[in-house]
Amino acid sequence: WALEIILVSVYNRSSLIEFLFATSLAGTFYGIPLIDREIKIDTETLIYLIYLALVCSLTAVLLQIYGQRHVSEKTAAVIFLLEEYSFTEDLL
Repeated sequence: WALEIILVSVYNRSSLIEFLFATSLAGTFYGIPLIDREIKIDTETLIYLIYLALVCSLTAVLLQIYGQRHVSEKTAAVIFLLEEYSFTEDLL
């Protein structure tokens, strides 16, 4: 999270879509070697995976970047640290 906080604070003047595209592209390149070619995925499952990647993940990251542009780096770091704690509180 620290790297993302720094990147958003440095490049927050650029377009949100450009920043989101760059981070998604980097994640895709890093993830390609992890693909197991032995696993067969049917078309329906692939459609669901693409939906999750494009709609759910990218939308969440886009909203996160947009919100982080309006708070300081320290506040964003505290929010990221408290996120896990608030989730475990819901489980208890």
